[in-house]
Amino acid sequence: MTAVVCFPELHPALRPELAAWQGWLRLWPGLPADGGDGRQRFTPEGYPFSEREAALCLRDMRAMESAALSGVPLQALSVMQGGARAARQAAEQEELRQFMRTGEGAAPGAEALRQARLRGQKVLIWAWLLEERVLELRDLARHCSGSLLEGALGEGDAVEDFGPLADPASQPLRVDAGLLPPWRVMLEQAALFLPDGTALLVHADMADGMEQEGDIVFSPADEAMRSCLGAPSGAVCRVARVPVWRALGKKAPVPSFPDWDKTFLFCRTEPA
Repeated sequence: MTAVVCFPELHPALRPELAAWQGWLRLWPGLPADGGDGRQRFTPEGYPFSEREAALCLRDMRAMESAALSGVPLQALSVMQGGARAARQAAEQEELRQFMRTGEGAAPGAEALRQARLRGQKVLIWAWLLEERVLELRDLARHCSGSLLEGALGEGDAVEDFGPLADPASQPLRVDAGLLPPWRVMLEQAALFLPDGTALLVHADMADGMEQEGDIVFSPADEAMRSCLGAPSGAVCRVARVPVWRALGKKAPVPSFPDWDKTFLFCRTEPA
């Protein structure tokens, strides 16, 4: 087992049930350091973008987001324009480095792999931005609740009928999973970069999907495994060690996707 990684969420704030777990890492999409939440970032090898190029890609995505909110046609400001420039620069630099090392150009199939990794990192950056926006919406709901809600409705109104919005401190506001990137898309892209044998702390919905579509059984972890995963006492800890293609619900390995042959340890976690 090479690393224990929170997955598929890139922002740990979306997984409050992991607060008591020890030693896990947050998958990082290669952006410049943001200070974070104190959890150690895990930046896999193989990202095609440098931190600067990844930041430019994120900037372009934010520009497209702002344009869409302003009513500007997306065709006039495509996120792929800046991303494609950065991708071409990264590809050209890698070809130059390879030629200087070996005197040879890219090997057959190398270009396809490079393009897949360019797309894969861009998807992870997009997911990071989307999660950031979802967290902002959650915070907005929290700030526009409680006493503000009571003031808007007037005295005597049944504020308690609004559940957690009436008292946001009483329980964490849940995030609608439909607003987050699909876990299958995240797994397809992350498999390009995560090392074989990585342990992924997955939420219950993802584990249920794997069980239903891939006929996968999560079994209780023994004490040694629980210790390696950093599971707190009393926490649900069921694991399945399976290749990516099976986790995705495929019936057999897919030759055109060799990274799907990697085997990960999927550990099911649930809110307390």
